Amino acid sequence: MKQVSDNIPVKTFRDFDNKPHEFNIRSIKDIRERCSVQLSIPKRFDFYKIVYVTHGNGWHKVDLHNIQLSPQTILPIDSNRVQYFIDATELDGFVIHFSRDFFIKERENYKYLFNFNIFSEPSVINCTPELAIILNQLKTTYDSISLGEHYEQIINYLRVLLLELEIKRQPQHSNCLESSEQHYCKFKKALEKNITYQTRVKDICQHIKVDAKRLNSALKNTFGKNAKELLDERLVLEIKRLLAFSNLSAKEIAFKLKFDEAANMSNYFKRHTQYTPLQFRNKKEQPLYL
Repeated sequence: MKQVSDNIPVKTFRDFDNKPHEFNIRSIKDIRERCSVQLSIPKRFDFYKIVYVTHGNGWHKVDLHNIQLSPQTILPIDSNRVQYFIDATELDGFVIHFSRDFFIKERENYKYLFNFNIFSEPSVINCTPELAIILNQLKTTYDSISLGEHYEQIINYLRVLLLELEIKRQPQHSNCLESSEQHYCKFKKALEKNITYQTRVKDICQHIKVDAKRLNSALKNTFGKNAKELLDERLVLEIKRLLAFSNLSAKEIAFKLKFDEAANMSNYFKRHTQYTPLQFRNKKEQPLYL
């Protein structure tokens, strides 16, 4: 079967930095000067970002959301989301970049990326004095040492940062059952690997080795939605991404996402959004502000 590309550029860490260790910290000013033309082009990055704004105001687009950046705010961004700067002309601060492989060389670090909620949905976190100290210590350490010789030191700072961000991001979930969050993270990870119209909850449950009833109960109790509802949300998001950021036709998108035909995708999409794919594509320039 012919493979359809969504023609949204995908940037790997090697495209961004050819150093052996997939971790760096760059000032927003440096990024703006080096990549001025590329800043406003929608693209996916296969690594994680943490944007820390110290001064100035601007906007960053993540998927379909326009997110306002202001002084002393932090924006964690999950890998593989479609993103770009809308306006970074006044921003100062720095961006932490790291790959999954860099961070989870030690198995215990797995939970920071997949059991925490930091990267689950794009939203800003207000920077507290404690977070500012950690961020600046991490940057100072990175600027002054050899990463290869001091890997553990960088990882320790990064662990502390992610833990503090998790506490600040969702303090109301601090007492949630760990098992529920683990079920959700496993489910979410499976969806990210393979989301099409033919993806079924039962197949995912078999893959992640979780009973369907237990998964639905955990998701419903913690997030208010069952597995099928979350699956539909993720598929609708993928259709929206392709409509908004690629020039694929509705027929090509339907083929890529394994709908039987374009009409089926159109009906599915309208049922969940109240718009046809064409209507959504025509209104995509209207921003969604958070």
